[in-house]
Amino acid sequence: MRPGYYSTMLSHLPLPEAAAAVAGAGYTDLAINGDGIPSKFPPHMSPEMSIAQCRDLAAAVRGAGLAIPAMSINFYFFVKDEAERQRGLSHVNAMLDRAAAIGVDYVHLCSGRPAPGQDETATLPVFIDTMRSVLAKAGENGIRVGLESCAPHMYPQTERYLELADALAPLELGVNFDPSHFLAIGEDPVAAVRRLAPLVRHVHIKDAKGRYPDFSFPPLGEGEIDFPKLIEALRDIGYTGALTIEYEANYFGWNLEPMDVLTGSRAFLRDLGI
Repeated sequence: MRPGYYSTMLSHLPLPEAAAAVAGAGYTDLAINGDGIPSKFPPHMSPEMSIAQCRDLAAAVRGAGLAIPAMSINFYFFVKDEAERQRGLSHVNAMLDRAAAIGVDYVHLCSGRPAPGQDETATLPVFIDTMRSVLAKAGENGIRVGLESCAPHMYPQTERYLELADALAPLELGVNFDPSHFLAIGEDPVAAVRRLAPLVRHVHIKDAKGRYPDFSFPPLGEGEIDFPKLIEALRDIGYTGALTIEYEANYFGWNLEPMDVLTGSRAFLRDLGI
């Protein structure tokens, strides 16, 4: 397994500068933020950028000695209405084109949640159709897709991931495994990663404590996740990819400087033998 970093916390830097900082801190991988969701972390790649611009940025990342294991292309498909879903698909399709152009063969996105007044059961067929469209487009580009259902979103449970994968077969839906969301909904992340083993395509490293809706994502080591056991489980299932640091503690009151997060998180991974 390799030490990776997610570019969100370095969104104040142009991507080449972010890559230099990540490489300098001792990481080998940098996952790129290409999200279309509202966030205080602006994406490093977007549909407004030309494919040539994206290729130049990817070349700068690789020139710093870093691999690009993943690109996030999140969009909340069910925020308002069908028009919003179509805008989401437009964003995702554009980012799939850019991922293919820069040689990234894995992307992940989130499920989102129903808008006020929408019923989750009634929304499921729409979500399935949306994912079929995304997976078909991704497959044409040789890209695998992982779903990361956040604790407040639809379908974060292990059982639901398995049900969705079955419903979408023979199209292949993977899991972007983030242990924090499983703990926040009351599932054991270690048991979850073992059960989801065939579907795990990428792993985020983020801590959590409490249970949804009374939960937080604190700095690494200050939550409830047993990371040594999680790493052991990942080794047992044969996972050899990146362990990508995703830091969201600043949303919950821990206001650490991005560079401190970068170096502190690398030390945390070293202590885990990564």
